[in-house]
Amino acid sequence: ESQIIFSKEEEKIGYEFLEKNGIFKKDKIVSFSSRTNLFRDENFIALRNGNINNQIDGIDFLIQNGYKTVRLGRDYVKFDLESKVLDYSKLNIKNDLLEFFIVSKSKFMICTDSGINALPVVMRIPR
Repeated sequence: ESQIIFSKEEEKIGYEFLEKNGIFKKDKIVSFSSRTNLFRDENFIALRNGNINNQIDGIDFLIQNGYKTVRLGRDYVKFDLESKVLDYSKLNIKNDLLEFFIVSKSKFMICTDSGINALPVVMRIPR
């Protein structure tokens, strides 16, 4: 069971955000993320960084099988399938509550080695 429990008000905020973006309580959600050199304005190759386009085949498979997919992160990077994904990084909203909430409602998370990688662990969600 998750170590994070949301208040009724937090749940309301989270579900309203998802519904506004076409994701409903009954939907199966998968969240994903890929750390880039934009995060720390790095000008070197970091082993923790990934290429989000390497995840596209898997994300497309999930979409074809009825999952709603949400890309998390703070730095926008163009990628294939953008039109089929809720790209949180592209929105003007940067809210930790929403990121925690989205991960908590995900069936699982696909991510590279970054800070957000800890969220599914705390919430006991497969990654």
